[in-house]
Amino acid sequence: MAEQAEQQEVCRLIRAVQRGEPTAFDDLMACYAPLLKRMIGSFSKTTVLCEAEKEDLKQEAAIALYKAALGFDLGQTKVTFGLYAKICIRNRLVSVKGTYQFFRIILYVIQH
Repeated sequence: MAEQAEQQEVCRLIRAVQRGEPTAFDDLMACYAPLLKRMIGSFSKTTVLCEAEKEDLKQEAAIALYKAALGFDLGQTKVTFGLYAKICIRNRLVSVKGTYQFFRIILYVIQH
């Protein structure tokens, strides 16, 4: 029963984000903070990142969560928002990580 109440709260927050309510995204971020932290942590383990890059990953993950909330279709029942958000965040982090690696290669080539 608690899971159903949690899903209803998430749906309420998604609707509020989609309507542009000012504090709704902060509340949604609070709900998904453990997921964001876990995903960023797993990406940080596979690549050496400076603090600025880690902060960039946090911001990119937040942007991906926001875009996931804006794009999520509450009328469908096949995929939960949690799974949808996780896929969106992962895809964004993979893209950012690839950009970091690309620029590191360019810097190496320029310096040598």
